[in-house]
Amino acid sequence: MASSVSTALDKWREIDLPSLQSLVSPLPDQLLSAQKESLVSRKRLAESTKEFKKQSDETKVETFKGLLKAYQSEIDSLTKRAQSAENAFLRIWKAPSGIEGAPDPYPMLEILVDQAMAISDAENLKSKHEALQQSYEDLLRKTEANSSLETDRDSIQARLVNLESSLEQRVKDRTQSLEREWAAKLDERLRNHNEEEAESKKEIARLKSQVRELRSQEEEVTKRGISQQNEADSGFDGHAMNSSSVNADMEMMISELERAQRRASDLETRNEALRAELEAARHGQETVASVQAFEHEKANLADENRKLKALVDRREKSEREAKSQEDARKRDAEKMLDSKEKELSLLRGKLERQQDYEEIKRELMILRSIEFSDDDTDGEAQVAAESSSSGLEASLLRKNRKLQDEVTTLRVQATESSSGMRQSAEEVKSLRAELARLKSLNQRLENDLVSLNGPTHTKPPKSGKTDPQSPAPNDVAVAASSFPAGTVASSANAESGILPIITSQRDRFRTRNAELEEELRKQAHVVTELRSEVSKLQADNLGLYEKLRYLQTYGSEGATGSNTPNGAGGSSSVTIGVSAHTDASGAYPPLSGDNFSQRREDRYRQKYEERMDPFQAFRGREQFRALTTLNPLERLLHTLTRLVLGHRRMRIAFMVYTLAIHILVFFMLFESTVR
Repeated sequence: MASSVSTALDKWREIDLPSLQSLVSPLPDQLLSAQKESLVSRKRLAESTKEFKKQSDETKVETFKGLLKAYQSEIDSLTKRAQSAENAFLRIWKAPSGIEGAPDPYPMLEILVDQAMAISDAENLKSKHEALQQSYEDLLRKTEANSSLETDRDSIQARLVNLESSLEQRVKDRTQSLEREWAAKLDERLRNHNEEEAESKKEIARLKSQVRELRSQEEEVTKRGISQQNEADSGFDGHAMNSSSVNADMEMMISELERAQRRASDLETRNEALRAELEAARHGQETVASVQAFEHEKANLADENRKLKALVDRREKSEREAKSQEDARKRDAEKMLDSKEKELSLLRGKLERQQDYEEIKRELMILRSIEFSDDDTDGEAQVAAESSSSGLEASLLRKNRKLQDEVTTLRVQATESSSGMRQSAEEVKSLRAELARLKSLNQRLENDLVSLNGPTHTKPPKSGKTDPQSPAPNDVAVAASSFPAGTVASSANAESGILPIITSQRDRFRTRNAELEEELRKQAHVVTELRSEVSKLQADNLGLYEKLRYLQTYGSEGATGSNTPNGAGGSSSVTIGVSAHTDASGAYPPLSGDNFSQRREDRYRQKYEERMDPFQAFRGREQFRALTTLNPLERLLHTLTRLVLGHRRMRIAFMVYTLAIHILVFFMLFESTVR
C-alpha cells in the first residue's frame, strides 16, 4: 500500500498539475471563440448555399468558384481546429509530464479524508481524555483530602474514646469517693441520730417521771382540795399559787427540752461539717480542682467533637455532591460521546452511500447540457461525440442523433402522408364526380335508347320504383318530340345499325363503371389504412413531442449553465443548439408553415397538456413535504380551509355560519348595553 501511494505521488509530482492547468487554461476561451467563429462562418456558408440554390443556372456558374472557395476555407478551418484539439490532447496525454499511466487519485484522497477524519476524531477523543484525566486528578486530590480528613477524624475519634474512657474512670473514682463520703456522712448521721434518740429517750423518761410526779402532786392537790372544800374561801389563794408554780415548772422543762433539741441539731450539723472537712482534708484539694478541670476539658472536647462532626458531615456532603456532579458529567460525556459516535457512524454511512455523488452530478450536468441539434450542427455533434471519452456521453449523443433521425423521418412521413391524403381525397372527389357524370350519361343513353325503341321495349324496374335520375315517360316523349321528324325517321331506319354500337358502348361503360367501382373500393381501403396510419403517426408524434419537451427542459438549463468557461462542476459539457429550427414552445415545427400544420402543432400541444404532467408527481411530493413540516394545528387549519374552499355548499354554509355568529354577538352586546 505504501509503495503504491509513493509511486502515485511520484507520478503526480512528475505530472505537475498546476503547470498543466496553466497550460490548458487558455484553451477553453480559444475553443469558445473558435466555435463562435465556426458557427458564424457556417451560417454564412449556409446562407450563401441557399442563395446559390435560388440562383439561375447562368449565375450559378459565376458564383460557384466563390462558394467552392468558401467551402475549402471552412474545411481548412475545421481541419486546423481538429489538429489543434488533437495536439492539445496529445500534449496533455502523451507528453513526458502527461497523465498517461497516472493512477486514480480518488482512493488516495479517500484514504486521506478518512485519515483526516480519524485524526480529528482522535484529537477530539484526546481532548475529552485530557478533560476526563483532569477531572480524575481533581477527584484524586479531593479523595486524598477526604482521606486526610478521615485520618484526622479517626485520630480525633481515638482521642475522644481515650478521653471518654479516662473521663469514665475519673467519674467512677469520683463516684466511689462520693459514695464513701456519703456513706461516712450517713454513718455519722445514723450515729448522731442514735445518740440523739438515746438522749431523747432519756429526756423523755425524765420528763415522764416529772409528769408522773406532777400528776401525783396534782392528785394530792386534788385530794387536798376535796378535804379542804369547806375552806374554799380561805384557801383559794394558796391553791392558785400552787397551780401556777406547777405550770411554771412545766414551761421551764419544755423550754429546756427545746433548747436541748436545738443544741443536738446544731451539734449534728457541726459534726457533719467537721466530717466533710475531715474527708476533704483526707483526699486533698486536688480532687476538686481536677474534677473541675476535667469537666471543663470534657466540655471543650464535646464542643470540638461537635465541630469536627459538623466539618466531617460538610466534607462528606461536599464529597457526595462532587461525586454526583462528577458522575453526572461522566454520564453526560458518555452520552455526548455515544451521540457523536452515532452521528459519526451516520455521517460515514451517508458518505459511503453518497460516494457516487460526483458521478451522478456529472451525468446530470451532461443531461442538462445536451440539446437536439439541427442539420447545420451535425458535424459539430459528431466531433464532440468522437472526442468524448465517456461512454455515457457517447451513448447519450448516439441516442440524441437516433431520436433526431426518427423525428425527421416521422416528420417527413407525416408530411408525405398528409400530402398523399390530400391527393387521395382530391382523386376520390374527382372520381366521384366522374362517376356521377358517367352515371348521368349512362342514364341519358339508356333513356334515349328506350325512347328510340318505343314504349314496348321499356321494362319496369324490378323493385317497382323509378330511378330518381331516370327521366319520366312524359319527358322521354317530350325529348322524342323535340327531335325533327326526319331525324326520327332516319333513326328508325338506322336502328338496326346503331343498336349494336350502342350496346357495345353500354357494355364498355358498364365495364368501366365496374372498374371505377373497384378502384373506388381500393381507394376507400387505402383511405382507411391511411387514416389508421395517420392516427398511429399522431400518437407517435405526441410521444415524440413529450420527449422533446422533457429533454428541452434540461436543454434550457444546460444552455444557461454552459456560459461559464469550464462548465458546472468541471465536467465536459456538450451543447447542441436547436434555436434555429424550434418555435417558442421548444418543439420542432413541420417543414410546411401553413395554418394546417400550425393547427396540428397546437393540437399536439393541447393533447400533451391534457395528458398527465410529468412534474405533477414532483409537485405532489413538494406539497406533501410542505404539509409534513407544519404542526398539527396548522395541518388541521389547512384541511379545514381546503374543505371549506373546495365546495360551493361548504362556502355558503361557512358564510351563513359566520353571519349568524356576528348577528348573535351583536345582539348579545346590544342586550347587555340595554340592560
